[in-house]
Amino acid sequence: MGCHVAVKLTSGGKPLFPLTSPPPKPIPAPEPKLIAKVVSYEDREIIVTVPFPDSIELVAGVTNDILLVPDISGKSAKQLYTELDQEIQDALVEIAMNLPPYISGKVNPNNPTRGEFYIAYDDAQPLSKARVTLSRTKGADYASWRIRCEFSPSKAGQTGLVKLTAGLEAVLPFVSIPKLIHAFEVARIDSAIDCIGATPLDLIAHVPKPGKRVVYVGAHGKPESVYFYELKKPLKTPPTRLSVLTRGPHRLTLYERRDYHLQLSLQPPYGPCPVTRAEVIKRWTKKRPLLAGVTSLDNLFAGRRVAYAAAVPAGGSKAWRQFCLAAFGGGIDKSLFSWLPGPGATFAKAYTACTGDLIDPHCWDRWEDGIKATGLGKWAELAQSGQ
Repeated sequence: MGCHVAVKLTSGGKPLFPLTSPPPKPIPAPEPKLIAKVVSYEDREIIVTVPFPDSIELVAGVTNDILLVPDISGKSAKQLYTELDQEIQDALVEIAMNLPPYISGKVNPNNPTRGEFYIAYDDAQPLSKARVTLSRTKGADYASWRIRCEFSPSKAGQTGLVKLTAGLEAVLPFVSIPKLIHAFEVARIDSAIDCIGATPLDLIAHVPKPGKRVVYVGAHGKPESVYFYELKKPLKTPPTRLSVLTRGPHRLTLYERRDYHLQLSLQPPYGPCPVTRAEVIKRWTKKRPLLAGVTSLDNLFAGRRVAYAAAVPAGGSKAWRQFCLAAFGGGIDKSLFSWLPGPGATFAKAYTACTGDLIDPHCWDRWEDGIKATGLGKWAELAQSGQ
């Protein structure tokens, strides 16, 4: 596991005009293994974490290969899975009636074709639950069953993963959990990087082919979350329904975690210190990667850059501050329009060309460290072993 890097950046001796007040020190401090770098500016210090899986969705079919006791009688596929279908329906009703205290669930005893269970893997965090569904789909010859497991590796940690594994054994007693983990495919993953000591308003963010953005402003009048979308080309023909979205693919989210926790009456992660999470969501509908290969995923932050706005030298600092405020909510075009004639072109060039002193393409080099820190690395190793 790599060590974090301390970086010192200044504005070349020019006074800085930060967009928000310098933050207090984070309490508690993040674990050293989660720190990718600490960047020091004239008005603040920002801690940048390694990229890590904040949320993951895993899917697998219930096949004879992953059963706790596989059927080796040589039956036809139709006969084998017809019998398995009935066995699972009968088992679902019994499972729902005998759940341990840390698992809640529901099954319709009159039509047991779907089971939905919530496994609590951290008693101290009420929202730290995994959602496990077992659903039945009719087929031409016989029905099939599918398992879906959704949880937050960053909340679970290594201890939570142990409890989650035990929970899977409780709600899926007919399945070999090691074999299931080996068979799991990744349907969705939310990769995240935390910038501790910054609010969204402090930052410049760029995405590939930038298009629309959606900004949510809190009661305090400052942005709490920002959604960046890729430019979407106009439709070639009018839509058949008016609910068609025109905002394009979602490429990046920035949101302030302290405000989010306070709104949920939860303890903020680092006390009074603001934390902006940069998050990229990736979904797969076809050719889903196996969980065994999660450590070698292509860079999900490719093309994304996040920089500290007050650290980008652009001449008149007070005017640059005003330009950044306008650009944050409406993009570069809006700021450029507001500053013409004048230094708008210079500011737009600096805003566009910022290298990403907080998040850049190299941040993905620590992805495997982030997986290990959350505990998901244990499952990935088990998936690779195939045992």
